[in-house]
Amino acid sequence: MTGTIVEQDSQKANRLQIELTKLLTDIDQQSAQLDKDFVRLGVMLQDVRENKLWEPLGYGGYNAFIKSLSEKFQSASRTKLYATAQIAEQLLDVATPQDIEQMGMSKASKLASAMKKADGKKPTDALLQQAKDPKVTIQQFDAKIADEYQFHNEFESGSWIDLAGCYMTAEEKAEWERAIKTACLDDPPLPMLDKWNDNSASHIRKEILWRWTASYLADKEPSIVKKQSDVRDKSNNEAANTNNQDEGWGL
Repeated sequence: MTGTIVEQDSQKANRLQIELTKLLTDIDQQSAQLDKDFVRLGVMLQDVRENKLWEPLGYGGYNAFIKSLSEKFQSASRTKLYATAQIAEQLLDVATPQDIEQMGMSKASKLASAMKKADGKKPTDALLQQAKDPKVTIQQFDAKIADEYQFHNEFESGSWIDLAGCYMTAEEKAEWERAIKTACLDDPPLPMLDKWNDNSASHIRKEILWRWTASYLADKEPSIVKKQSDVRDKSNNEAANTNNQDEGWGL
């Protein structure tokens, strides 16, 4: 009986190694399903770890198996492999492998991070459905997570607004960070925001954005409103003159 189990484990391990090789080759070649491929990778690696499938393949341990993959495939750094497996481990308690693959890595990683931050609190069925729904964007899913797990400051109210993001050069990023620092040092001073995406600092981000908004409006809005008013007045005057001319020709 023991021999049969060992043989079954060996067959499973060999099949899994073939699938992993194909999957990582696809990832290296930037396949069209990259987001889902990384999720499948995490689920498979978690299977290897949990069932010790590295043993039939001749590896001394899970770490040795991970190291061998990282050396063979360009996209498979050890950090990334460990991270994908940890995400799968977190979510397999609340979703099937098929559900997790349907989420894609972007949503799966956000959900796993939220669960970890909330001390393992399981998501509702409604949130899991949002994670699997391809019509729900990453930004919308962020808002759903924030609402369900109450990742809000106790003094905050209103609806979650996601400002997405953008690429910056090193010079642009430096100027952006100067603007953040300046806003934090203004009166009354704010705690210095070291990481813009810090989930626990949304109230500081909001105040910084509000200060930028108020400053820009105070500086620019009066002249812009006047300019628009002047353009409308000029357009109305030109239209009135045209009408007067038309009436004159009608005499």
